Amino acid sequence: MTGNCRPFLTQQISLIRPKLIITLGQLAFETLNFTQMSFPDALCISLETREHMLLPPFGYHWTLMPWPHPSGLNRWLNEEENRQKLEISFRTVATFLP
Repeated sequence: MTGNCRPFLTQQISLIRPKLIITLGQLAFETLNFTQMSFPDALCISLETREHMLLPPFGYHWTLMPWPHPSGLNRWLNEEENRQKLEISFRTVATFLP
């Protein structure tokens, strides 16, 4: 994410205060990552600010769910194990829906 967009994203997240933020791709993940995990290791794993920090960014605790970029060029989903990880993450996301 470019430096020009970051203030807008920060403001939107602070105003909306979502419980879950899903990132699509490595750049989006690295912009919001609050852990020491690399993008490949974090894919489809729910990461909660309360487990990693006392004072979270944006002033409240939230969950980050990194997903692979949906580009047709992305070969991550070619592996059965990765498709299963994504399917499991869908169930996690469903727990945030009303």
